[in-house]
Amino acid sequence: MRVLHSALLRYPSAGILKQMSWEKEAALGLGLNWDVKVSCPQGSTSENSIVRFSKPITSNRSKLTQVRDWFGVRIEYYLWLKVFEREVDIFILRYSPYDPIQFAFSLLCKKPVFLIHHTLEVPELTSSHRPLSKIRVVAERIIGKYSIRNSAAIIGVTQEIIDYEKKRIEQPEKPSILYPNGVMFNRPTASDKRGHIPELLFVSSYFESWHGLDLLLSNMQEHNQEFLLHVVGELSLGDRVLAEKDERIILHGRKSHDEIRLIADSCWLGLSSFALFRKDMKEACTLKVREYLMMGLPVYAGHKDTFPESFEFYRNSELSIINILYFAVAMRGTARELVACAAKPYIDKVEMVRSLSNRLLALGCDK
Repeated sequence: MRVLHSALLRYPSAGILKQMSWEKEAALGLGLNWDVKVSCPQGSTSENSIVRFSKPITSNRSKLTQVRDWFGVRIEYYLWLKVFEREVDIFILRYSPYDPIQFAFSLLCKKPVFLIHHTLEVPELTSSHRPLSKIRVVAERIIGKYSIRNSAAIIGVTQEIIDYEKKRIEQPEKPSILYPNGVMFNRPTASDKRGHIPELLFVSSYFESWHGLDLLLSNMQEHNQEFLLHVVGELSLGDRVLAEKDERIILHGRKSHDEIRLIADSCWLGLSSFALFRKDMKEACTLKVREYLMMGLPVYAGHKDTFPESFEFYRNSELSIINILYFAVAMRGTARELVACAAKPYIDKVEMVRSLSNRLLALGCDK
């Protein structure tokens, strides 16, 4: 079975590049004929072996030029994919919202096209304050429905996303595959330098509203317990002003993975999002949760993940600094290696890719 997994992105984040690079590495280790590519305009990202560059975006950004570039980049991308039609058995495409060229490609392609979804598209677009967001919502409701209906199957990083896509295309019987995010276990756990005061770690490249950092900071103001909160990433002005008033908070800014692991050495817990309701979601499958666990940190979050209820090192509960600290104390004596070892079956990228490959084979995609 020959697979090409590709994504068209204007500004691919470090997290997306990491996930897709790890997928290619995992597939190579499993001996699969599986390629991974990210397509983006020249000058829009740093060098990465999985990135292929299309023509650059025009510097003259008039409205007409923006529309022309939007269509031009997509036409070039899908024509590039079309060249591989004889060389691959299936295409896996990172879903591109309100994209009529994606729909046309799925119609004309002679090989199965799978679409992989990472969010609830319409609610996320609805919550956006970008120009033309209302037009994008309408376009996605129409074009998206037909693109998904025409796909070979729905691939989602959470079951909530899969259920949402099936509901909006009114096809509950549509084949689907759960493909959570994962990490490559090629780094050691954090060192254990936990002291007597609970230390918590909250990481994001940028703290969006759905991370709920503002809610956590407000909740902290109601209590005077002794602890430290390490915040890694960029904050909005409002969050920064609030955080700088609390001496228990250490703002680190953006840090590399190795720098984050050094900060994690003294931490008792990792924290994840607390306000997914702001984009109508209850479930997520974030990279940072998996990186916490790989480092040996238990996780407290305000959302469901893909872990079974029996997994004791992930706590999904209400936002309460008191409850967070209770969980931190309960986990204080647990060895880093035990947490990472227990989490590995649920977050190992190699196992995620192996499972996806097996599901594709079960659907007859090797024929």
